[in-house]
Amino acid sequence: QKMALQMATIRMSLRTLKVPKSTRFFSVVDVENMDDWTSLATQEKPTVGYFTASWCGPCRAIAPVYEELSKKHNSITFAKIDVDDAPDVAGEMEIRSVPTFFFFDKEGKMKSTFAGADSKQLQSQVEGLLK
Repeated sequence: QKMALQMATIRMSLRTLKVPKSTRFFSVVDVENMDDWTSLATQEKPTVGYFTASWCGPCRAIAPVYEELSKKHNSITFAKIDVDDAPDVAGEMEIRSVPTFFFFDKEGKMKSTFAGADSKQLQSQVEGLLK
């Protein structure tokens, strides 16, 4: 009974815990607005922006690859932007299809971009940011 009470207390604590929306979970930053997006440019780290949508089949297919790359390369910030949740960011970046990836160097300059669920190209571009 004591263990059950402790578990119930932990669950209640987790439910009431306030966490900022742009907090980093599982090595990927969820970007929900333009402020989140622009704050990534000031961190002096290479950044990958992954524009996605919950209804997109190819996005769901490439998501585990993106997640694994984010775990493997912790010197790079991996951002995920749902075009339906952050239409201002998608509009600013002129997203026409998903998934679309943007690659920025540590100074915030865009190095490359591509659209599509090509895991080999994604891995190659991520590794290019390390050079």
